[in-house]
Amino acid sequence: MISFLNNVYSMIHLHNQTFESFKYFVYFSPVGVDFRTGIYRPPKTFLQGGGIYHNYPPFTSTFFTPLQLFNENQAYIIIVFLLFFSNIVSLVLAGLMMKDLLLNRLGLGTSATWLVSLVLVAAFCWFTLSGYPFLFSVERGNYDAIAILFAIASIYLLLKKPEAIWGQVILLSIATHLKLYPAALFIALLIFHRKKVIIPTLVVNTLMLFSLGLNNGFKYISILIAYTLNPALGTYNHSGYGYSQILLEAFPSLINNIGLWRIGLTFTPILLWGVTCYLIVKHLKNGTRYGYLLMATIPLMCVVPTVSHDYKLVILSPVLLMLFSLILFKITRQAKLADYLQLLILFGFMFLLGRSYEIFSPAFFLISNKYPVIIGLMLMALFNIVPLMKALQQKDLPASLSIESQEETEGLALTAHS
Repeated sequence: MISFLNNVYSMIHLHNQTFESFKYFVYFSPVGVDFRTGIYRPPKTFLQGGGIYHNYPPFTSTFFTPLQLFNENQAYIIIVFLLFFSNIVSLVLAGLMMKDLLLNRLGLGTSATWLVSLVLVAAFCWFTLSGYPFLFSVERGNYDAIAILFAIASIYLLLKKPEAIWGQVILLSIATHLKLYPAALFIALLIFHRKKVIIPTLVVNTLMLFSLGLNNGFKYISILIAYTLNPALGTYNHSGYGYSQILLEAFPSLINNIGLWRIGLTFTPILLWGVTCYLIVKHLKNGTRYGYLLMATIPLMCVVPTVSHDYKLVILSPVLLMLFSLILFKITRQAKLADYLQLLILFGFMFLLGRSYEIFSPAFFLISNKYPVIIGLMLMALFNIVPLMKALQQKDLPASLSIESQEETEGLALTAHS
């Protein structure tokens, strides 16, 4: 229904009685402009003796240097396919985490649990790959999906091989040096490993920061500061800083206090995240704690950097899958009306996230920018911590009492009674 409303129904134009495609966003020429200027050309410049000149970390040029084996257009097509598979693998890892942490507790039996997990992953793949944020990322050639894949893989490795501290640090550091914002997830490694994570983190990140030499490392820091303080603003920038511009255009009287609004809208999600992390550590244990930290931290990555264009929304798809799984788990355990209402709210958030700002009516300008929706996701993560803890405290249904086993037992009992 979301796909139909956002991608098909929006092509019906009753005012001129036509059915025609629309532009999801302003298209650039050439296609893949972010890829060309940020991924492909900088390594070529460096190999020819030049320095870095853009706001991407130096390690980005090192990481994407193998693309120099192809011409620019061929390399862009490779990136498009990498984006496609990165989104899928991220959802697969999120689905596996939910299977291990929650769905296995429901006593459905091995086959049924795998089937439920497969259906969830397939459904969210369809939602993601048919949605406006993914199309935006392909058109620009921006690689947020690749960065978040490494970040999710780091937490997945933490759950599967807790002792593999260097592997976890390397994966998360790669994510951080592709896009800076995954650094927030180091809180999960710090909570689990404590001081043992400090030296690996310092060593790996120092090597990556100065992978193109000391001068380029320090130059990147100065470029990043200037870029952060002068972001591109528009409806497509869903950061707290960007949302302040939406409010300013709607309410010009805010101009006298716009600096305070920008600070407030930026620090509100940080405060929410901090409270959420505290409650997670207090109430949740074992792998559930770190899976929940992942789910609660990714939305923060969208609203705190001053530049967060809508192609970055693809990183929220694993969060949506995890929230959906969590709510289904609670419904199975408790069946409260509030959880059914949350499910409807989550569908509403998915509808808004998958809808281009270009097809919103002007009357809905406050939600055409995705900042309020992302704050809503953060609030859902916050308010579900204690209820999840209570649901987890209920005794798990053992495998011998799975649905299939219960049916067999009831059948035998009925036969004996007869």
